[in-house]
Amino acid sequence: MFDRRFAAAAARYDIRTDHHYHTRCLGCGKIWDLDACGGASELLEHIKPQAGVEVKDYRLELLGHCRECRR
Repeated sequence: MFDRRFAAAAARYDIRTDHHYHTRCLGCGKIWDLDACGGASELLEHIKPQAGVEVKDYRLELLGHCRECRR
């Protein structure tokens, strides 16, 4: 059975090619672009990788339940 909580393994196609963030519903698996204030550099100032890790890229995804799935 397909578990939507782990939908990251599924093929996804996004028309936006810029670096942007997403909100994903854990119930139905729908994904929306997230409007985030501030740049990536501001966000990354608060996140420290493990010693010795050279960060090449990053992703941000907010997870929760949409209105339809909360009913």
